[in-house]
Amino acid sequence: MAQLSLVIVPAKVLTSGKHKIRIAVSHNSETRYIITDVIVDNSKQFRNGQVAGRPDANILNAKLRKIIGKYQGRLDDMEYIESMSCAELVCALKDSTGDKNMSIKEAYNQMMKYSTVKETTQRTMETCFRSLARYVGEDTPIRKITRLTVLGYEKFLTGEKLSSSTKNNYIGFMFQIISFARKCGIVDADFNPGNGYRRAPMTVRDSWLSCSDIRRIRDYQCKTKERMMARDLFMLSYYLGGINMVDLKGLDLNTCTNEMHYKRSKVRDRCNIEVRYTIPPEAREIIKRIKTKDGKLQVPKHTEHFITHHMNALRDELGIPNLVFYSARKSFSQHAFELGVSTQVIDYILGHSLRAHGIIYHYVSVKPEMATEAIRKVIDNLNKKEGS
Repeated sequence: MAQLSLVIVPAKVLTSGKHKIRIAVSHNSETRYIITDVIVDNSKQFRNGQVAGRPDANILNAKLRKIIGKYQGRLDDMEYIESMSCAELVCALKDSTGDKNMSIKEAYNQMMKYSTVKETTQRTMETCFRSLARYVGEDTPIRKITRLTVLGYEKFLTGEKLSSSTKNNYIGFMFQIISFARKCGIVDADFNPGNGYRRAPMTVRDSWLSCSDIRRIRDYQCKTKERMMARDLFMLSYYLGGINMVDLKGLDLNTCTNEMHYKRSKVRDRCNIEVRYTIPPEAREIIKRIKTKDGKLQVPKHTEHFITHHMNALRDELGIPNLVFYSARKSFSQHAFELGVSTQVIDYILGHSLRAHGIIYHYVSVKPEMATEAIRKVIDNLNKKEGS
């Protein structure tokens, strides 16, 4: 029968003379060790399996009891231990993915360890986790989450005065951790405290602008060079079919001289669609002004802050309350739809993933010429004189 005990190994003394406390795993006449993060100054501070002679001894002993209790719980849940070697048993104990008492924090750490999402998405997930940990406590076992936890968390987020969209994201992240726990066997396959829970309906940002508003932005005599750059980037996004700033910054404009071709970063991992169309002359004029020698757009380092600040200034100066950078994308798609452009073509230009759409998408392909024609149609409509 395998046994666990807390020890220090004299032969493993650190160069500073200190000792790391280890968990000795004795099994099949062998002993292997699991290192903890508890360190004592010398061997005299650890006697009879406990820290002693230190002002923080009680705190460290409580921590050690928690650690060894965690591994003992994993050991008790294991089957067929007799067939394992001591080294295999240690590996199994250190693999926390089967821990029935895994905490929310441990599950989150494991999920992020195997995650392949981008750095920006990781930061968003970290924000979601901090919010969840504030409500339930990061040491709460996953299996103790109930339907009441979900409802209570929703009420907690409402008290934080968050938007419906943000609340949905935070609650969705909690379900994401639970889903990960099910896949790893941390909880049973039928564990689903969110079953039947309905998220708040999504609110659509009313940020599209009329053609008249877009013309005012296009023709505005900006007061500063920075404001002019923000205005140019906005109009460039509109002229290029509502392209997002992250994709705009990633373009190689030395390669995209006459024809635009790129894969939208947001759906690049989910579909392999490349957006292609001829760059309209209106966009080329702006590109000439702000393109660098290496083919990138000449934008400030902290682009998001720069755009937000100067778009807010343009909004106030022009008196257009809905104006944000995203308005270029929303307005292009709205104007294209009003002009009778097919939704398939609009989706193609916007770089949307087509997986969720009807089966017709599997049989009908949008050609670059169709996208070019649609963009030209929208810009020609913008260039019409007011009232004509």
